Amino acid sequence: MGKPSIFSKEYEKRMKKRKKRILVILLIILCMSGVITTLNFKFFSLTNIRQKVETTLNNKNKDNVLSDTAIQDNGTNQVQENKNISQESKEVSQENTAGENENKDEDNEEKYIEVTLSSGNIARAIYDEESGKRKFKALIPIEEGTTFDISPNKDFLIINDGGTQQIKFVDTRGTQKNITYPSYTTKNKEVIVRETMLNDYPGYTWSKNAKFIDDTHVVYLSQLPYFGKNQLLTYMWSIDINTGVHTTLWNVKGSNIKIGNLTDNGLEVEIDGNKKILTPNATLIQ
Repeated sequence: MGKPSIFSKEYEKRMKKRKKRILVILLIILCMSGVITTLNFKFFSLTNIRQKVETTLNNKNKDNVLSDTAIQDNGTNQVQENKNISQESKEVSQENTAGENENKDEDNEEKYIEVTLSSGNIARAIYDEESGKRKFKALIPIEEGTTFDISPNKDFLIINDGGTQQIKFVDTRGTQKNITYPSYTTKNKEVIVRETMLNDYPGYTWSKNAKFIDDTHVVYLSQLPYFGKNQLLTYMWSIDINTGVHTTLWNVKGSNIKIGNLTDNGLEVEIDGNKKILTPNATLIQ
C-alpha cells in the first residue's frame, strides 16, 4: 500500500492517530517516571527511617546496657560501702565492747588493804570505793580462830587473832595498829604482861571477841583484872579508839558471856543465858 498524500484526508487521520499515540506514550512515560520517582523516594525514606529507628534502638540498648552496668556497679559499690560501714560499725562496736569490758574489769577489780597477821600471813581488808570514799566490807582469808568486825560507818575494821589474843585496828587510809591491852598494873603496882600471863596460865582469856559498839568504841571479853587457876568470871572491857584507853565495864560480868550483833538499840549480849542490850553509854537494858 502506498504512502498517502499529505493533502489527502487519510493522511490527516493518520497524523492525528500518530499524535495521539505519541501523546499517550509520553503520558505513560511521564506517569511511570512519576511512579518510579515516588517509589524511590518512599524506598529511600523508609530506608532512612528504618536506619534511624535501628540507630535509635541501638543507642537506647547501649544506654540501657550502660545504665544496667552503672546500676550494677552502683549496686556493687553500695554493697561494698555497706560492707565497709558494717565493718567499721563492727570495729567501733568491738572497741566500745573492749572499752566496756575494760571498765567492767576496773569496776570489778577487788580493792583491798594488805594486813599482816601475827602468824606472818597476809590477809586482805576488802573495801568498796565511791566518790573517793572507801568503805570496808570483808576480810579474807580468815585463819582458824580469827574473827573480824566492821564499824557502823564502815570506816574501821578490827581483827581478833585467836592464837595470840591480839586486837588489830585498821582504817580505810591503810593505818594499822595493835590496840591490845599490852599489860595490866595491879593496885600493888605489879605489872602483868600479856605474853607472860598466857604462858603461865594456859587457857586464860586476855582478850577475845572484840566488836564495835559504835564508830569510836570497841568492847571485848577478858578475865582481867583477876588471875589464878581457879574458876574466874569474865568481864567486858571497852576501848576508846581515839585515846586508846581501856576501861572495865563492871556491870557486865558472868561465867559465860556471849556478844551478838549490833542493832539500832545497841549491842546484843547474853550473860549466863540472860539476853540483854548494851547501849553505847555502857548501860544494860532488857
